[in-house]
Amino acid sequence: MRRLFYLLFCLVFIGLLLAGTPVRVGQAAALQTPRAFLPILLHGTLTLVNLQPPVTLQSFITSVQNGGANTVMGVYVQDVLAQLVAQQPANDYAYISLARDQVTQFSLAQAPVVGLIAHIELAGNKFSGLTTGQELYLVLGNGRALHYQVSRIASYQAVNPASPTSSFVDLATGQTLSAAKLFALYYLGQDHV
Repeated sequence: MRRLFYLLFCLVFIGLLLAGTPVRVGQAAALQTPRAFLPILLHGTLTLVNLQPPVTLQSFITSVQNGGANTVMGVYVQDVLAQLVAQQPANDYAYISLARDQVTQFSLAQAPVVGLIAHIELAGNKFSGLTTGQELYLVLGNGRALHYQVSRIASYQAVNPASPTSSFVDLATGQTLSAAKLFALYYLGQDHV
């Protein structure tokens, strides 16, 4: 309790010091991207929150396009995620990008299906912010944005996480599906992500 009080006191004191710092006219205009890092106390853990202006679809498209007409370069959902898409290396179907802001296009998905995978503790943590009805855009290297709408959200848990052929449990229904059935359900068929 004393540490919490001390931490809060320090934060308030630093805030008062910063509030008293004069800002000269013209300083704000010189900043290209305004950013603020605010410490937030959550259950006794100090967390830094990066407050950045929201990314628009158009600015995201501009930032990821590279000229490649058939390559997915980014995935965008307004106010939820704007992430780069890495391509799996040839014949390395277990590869998942370890970058915090990058999902991976699963190369075994059969076109026109686009499979996106990500580590749950890295870029995949944004997936939990998706809700049905939201608009999702896949951005190609040539700047073209393919529009989709989130129609269903499902969560599965691997029975044996170390095995690539593990069965999976649907966390909503408790039903167990084989890896092959789950693969066919999500990575084959009509155009979807």
